[in-house]
Amino acid sequence: MKRIFLFFVTSIPFAFIGCSEKLPHDMPQLYLLTFTVIQDGKPLDKAVVELIRKDAQSKWGGTGLCNTFGKAEIYTQGKYKGVPAGIYSIIVTKHFTEPSKYEGQPIPNPATDLTAYENWMRALDSEELTSYNLVELKYGSVDTTPFSIEVGKGVKPQPLDVGKAVRLKIPKEKK
Repeated sequence: MKRIFLFFVTSIPFAFIGCSEKLPHDMPQLYLLTFTVIQDGKPLDKAVVELIRKDAQSKWGGTGLCNTFGKAEIYTQGKYKGVPAGIYSIIVTKHFTEPSKYEGQPIPNPATDLTAYENWMRALDSEELTSYNLVELKYGSVDTTPFSIEVGKGVKPQPLDVGKAVRLKIPKEKK
């Protein structure tokens, strides 16, 4: 009995090897890409790298999020590793929103003090948080980015240097 159990337990991981979500029928071959984003000579974490096809008729593009080493692995539709061959504009963005002044504070218990709870919720809803772009705006637009790549067999992406660190306040939308 122990042998059967041991065989069953050790063979489960192998049953899933090669099992992955099938690509959509109209998706072309994907090429694996990993970009390194640098700012002020150091890797930039939590930046978003987007590949947008210059051929507007193509629906395939790619996106990746930089890890602590500034590396972003690119995925098509957020789940398929790589992107189809083609010419892409590359945009890089990173945003930061200041934390709420209510973060970490206890929420009033509506069962014991409904008025305090309602006041707290109203204050939270009316709070306007300030957000910032942490990468120069030119890198975040298809019209102004200096970055592009022709994806195909054997392509090695160059590091994306987004210059000096910035903290550009994002204007609040008018209500």
